[in-house]
Amino acid sequence: MNNQPTIRKPSEGRTISVVSDVYRFMATGEDTNDKYAMWEALVPPGGGPPPHVHSMEEESFYILEGEITFQIREKRVVASAGMFANMPVGTPHSFRNESTKPAKMIISVAPAGLENMFFEIGAALPEGSTSALPPTKEERWNAMLPTDFEMENLLSAREHGGSFWLIGKRRDSISETLCCRFRFFAPTGRCCFLHLRLLGDL
Repeated sequence: MNNQPTIRKPSEGRTISVVSDVYRFMATGEDTNDKYAMWEALVPPGGGPPPHVHSMEEESFYILEGEITFQIREKRVVASAGMFANMPVGTPHSFRNESTKPAKMIISVAPAGLENMFFEIGAALPEGSTSALPPTKEERWNAMLPTDFEMENLLSAREHGGSFWLIGKRRDSISETLCCRFRFFAPTGRCCFLHLRLLGDL
């Protein structure tokens, strides 16, 4: 158990790029005994994830600078500096910077664990970085492809009633796809992003 205080200066904390957003982690599960994780998110114009649902984590947002537009089920909320939003477990939501200026906010999840997925799919940046080069379309796709082992175990989990955390759903010209975080049968507790063709009632 970790009972040491965690202190981060403005330029400190593990920093990664997730697609075009920049996340600087102020507290992870290692710091909080898995009670929560917290990070600073820099979201450029057009940045933000697709609609998703957390099946285990409660997620909260506090806007520091700029504007973030939340889609919470059927409700659209434009949040400016000083506004707070909390998403209980199971709440469909997304956020996006629809303005022409960068936005900054604090995101926290409880319990911790979601940060490990970001560490896996994100690109490492020097601590305190505030910008990242946008990834290419190929990089965005490759970051979400499962390994053969993960695909095999995901299908096994499906057959045995395993559960998924639905991250998002989109349509493209080729197929309908799902993005899932896979925890069932994951080797050594590893979190991974899977980009799957929709199969039946997966």
